[in-house]
Amino acid sequence: MQTFQLFKNCAYLIIYLTISPYLYSEYKSSSLEYSQLSMDADWSFLPEVPSAFKSSRVEAYTLNTEFKKIGISLAHSDLSLDLKRSSEPIDVSLDADKQILTFFYKIDETLKINLIYENQSADQQQFSCYSFSGITIGSCDSSDIQIGTNNPKYDVLGENFIAIDADTSTKGIRLDYKTDSFLIDDISIGFLSTEQIYNWLSPLEDIESPFIRGLVINGVVLGDALDQSIAQLPQRTPWTNNQINFN
Repeated sequence: MQTFQLFKNCAYLIIYLTISPYLYSEYKSSSLEYSQLSMDADWSFLPEVPSAFKSSRVEAYTLNTEFKKIGISLAHSDLSLDLKRSSEPIDVSLDADKQILTFFYKIDETLKINLIYENQSADQQQFSCYSFSGITIGSCDSSDIQIGTNNPKYDVLGENFIAIDADTSTKGIRLDYKTDSFLIDDISIGFLSTEQIYNWLSPLEDIESPFIRGLVINGVVLGDALDQSIAQLPQRTPWTNNQINFN
């Protein structure tokens, strides 16, 4: 819904700028760019990659509209990662999409200010098993223990044991300056603020029975392993990263 609203607003803005260019400044140009990038772990010329990485694919579109003093850029990309681990969950492949909206205003021929909004969201990942500290819990064949629950809040998991959601949102501003120096053509300085939003759902956190938590599996106390595993999952409270870029 958020992605749809963003594109709808951008479409309205682009149409408005296109049909009334002389209200703001002289229309200059528009362009549509397309790119596709692929990488495979089997390619011999690649540097060493993590053992879980198998392949990746990124497909991107960018629409640019520029006037004499202002302009807008709308970019959309789809990312597919094929990831296979040696422990459960084995298949942690990921699909994500990203939208970037950039609006710029030329103060003069040498100085330009850019306003940036970016959103990236990943498809929900659901896993039937989860391994931690040498113990596997879930409904897969390799699980050491299967734990069920009748709590209605976990009905959305179906036969799965854990679900993870991820979303990031970035807002920022950047100044671009063209110089006359023979050493440096352009200087850019910008500030970006990124909000990270993660959420996960699993009956892992509701395992409170002293009997179950006291079980020793593969030489490991289940309760200790559960606490360590939950501590490694993404925090549910959103947090913000701020960065300053200069180049």
